[in-house]
Amino acid sequence: MGTRILSVGLVGFFLTGCNQNFRGPEEVRAARARAQAQGQPLPASTAPDGGSHATTLDGSSPPAAPGLGPAATESGPSIAGTISLAPELAGKVQPAGVIYVIARNGPGPPLAVARLQVESLPVRFRLSADNVMMPGAAFEGSMTVSARLDADGAVGQPQPGDVDGSSIAVSVGAQNADIVLSQLH
Repeated sequence: MGTRILSVGLVGFFLTGCNQNFRGPEEVRAARARAQAQGQPLPASTAPDGGSHATTLDGSSPPAAPGLGPAATESGPSIAGTISLAPELAGKVQPAGVIYVIARNGPGPPLAVARLQVESLPVRFRLSADNVMMPGAAFEGSMTVSARLDADGAVGQPQPGDVDGSSIAVSVGAQNADIVLSQLH
């Protein structure tokens, strides 16, 4: 019984923690207005719908790797890289939708999570202390980073159509943490 309560609690923590850093519509509008007033390009993390839109590598969007991930900033240590689709899955998977990038520093709940709304792959990502799920947890040291292209956009166990990427071991500061989405569910 205790394990079930702990499991339910961790799932609830994960679900609520994933959304703690997402910007609301008012924050997005204010950030857009500030950027426009100062003649600056719109940051990728302030997409019109309040989501966190990723940047494709084909040059169709401004290079915004530092702005990817919910409320990410350019300061502080980070892990960045590229998420791509394995060639053997081309044509079998729609390379658009929600990607969850997850960093773990051991067993248990994720240390940091970014939810990216993407229109195509490959895409750049960046995780930093801004993506940490538990306030006060240190974003430092070695960890594993993985990604999932989630067909329905819902957090949880993989469903048919989801594609998982490799888990890679990296240290904070790595800027070439490349993940290949290769395992179709």
